[in-house]
Amino acid sequence: MSKKPKTENKKTSNWIINSICIIVIIASLAGLIYYSLPYIRQYFKKEEVVSIAQPTAEDAGIDFDALKAVNPDTVGWIKIEGTTIDYPVVQTDNNEKYLYTTFEGEESQWGAVFLDYTYNFNRVPKAQNSVLYGHSHNIQKSSTFGDLHSYLDENFFKAHQTIEYDRAGDPGKWEIFSVYKTEADYDYRRPDFAGDEDFLSYFQRIQARSLYKTNVVLEPDDEILTLSTCVFDMDDGRLVVTARKIN
Repeated sequence: MSKKPKTENKKTSNWIINSICIIVIIASLAGLIYYSLPYIRQYFKKEEVVSIAQPTAEDAGIDFDALKAVNPDTVGWIKIEGTTIDYPVVQTDNNEKYLYTTFEGEESQWGAVFLDYTYNFNRVPKAQNSVLYGHSHNIQKSSTFGDLHSYLDENFFKAHQTIEYDRAGDPGKWEIFSVYKTEADYDYRRPDFAGDEDFLSYFQRIQARSLYKTNVVLEPDDEILTLSTCVFDMDDGRLVVTARKIN
């Protein structure tokens, strides 16, 4: 009896299996490309903004005039060595607009890094707590504040305790004194204080919550920078990094 039909059936079966494998591979690659395109686009957008911010003269600081020409809401620039955090900071009259609007004014899940609308730099006396918000998308490093999660590693914290946060005419370095996780409704966003005692007790409480002990001694006239982003191992949680201005 001839075995040819069985051989042909086996070849047909192998062809079907190989075809399915090829289709699955192509579909997976297509999905990967589709998923990656927003990240690639975001990267090049970021690089474009960084190039705009670079001054023509050495040691001239951030070119805020060029940034304001792109977005008049520009109020600062934040950078942390060892991370991808290197962004302009914007502020408007609410905390909703830049949740899903980029620095360039495009609708996006990444949004922008923005300063809490309640902060008034020109107020006398100056508000003492600048609160900046940025997204974390499942700790994806491409999101604006995704790399803040690196501070959950103590070795990283010890090696990166300084933040650069510059404002027009007011460049500055900031020393981190507290890193902690908390519920979103915890009181960590106050811009104003009744007096020296109120200020010190408030931020000493923040310092006591830190995952790591810091020897920073807070003073009544310190200016504070608070960075806030989401965490995903607690319900409606936030990761908060708090620093004081040192120059």
